[in-house]
Amino acid sequence: MNMNKLNIDLLKQSRIIFFDSKCILCNSYARFIYKHDKTNKFLLSGINGETYKQLNIEKMAPQLDSIIFFDCGIVTYKTLAVIQIGKGLGGLAKFCAILLSFIPIFISNIFYDLIAKYRYKIFGKTDYCGLLSEEEKKKVLP
Repeated sequence: MNMNKLNIDLLKQSRIIFFDSKCILCNSYARFIYKHDKTNKFLLSGINGETYKQLNIEKMAPQLDSIIFFDCGIVTYKTLAVIQIGKGLGGLAKFCAILLSFIPIFISNIFYDLIAKYRYKIFGKTDYCGLLSEEEKKKVLP
């Protein structure tokens, strides 16, 4: 998909979650977000996708082994991204995000990095994004 300037400007005002679409754990988290995002606050996109490149996310978040949350131009990743997303989802996800926020970020990021490092070995890897049902495609950017 070729994005013009208008689309990029609109995307810069969006809340986009970038995830590793080849990681089964990451795909499961993306499905969880889709299922619990009742007010359609979030869009989803792969870390290697066009949206990621067009928004120059790599300049704002050098962590490719991480979930990345782009919130209207502000980028967070790792545990802080998970906390921000959880708070945005509400319900039990918000409660868990609040609990997680009590753990110092440098400590929770150690565990995050450990899971990220071994996620393919533990959860597996796929060659396609398992997220894309017809309904879900409406929230997934290229």
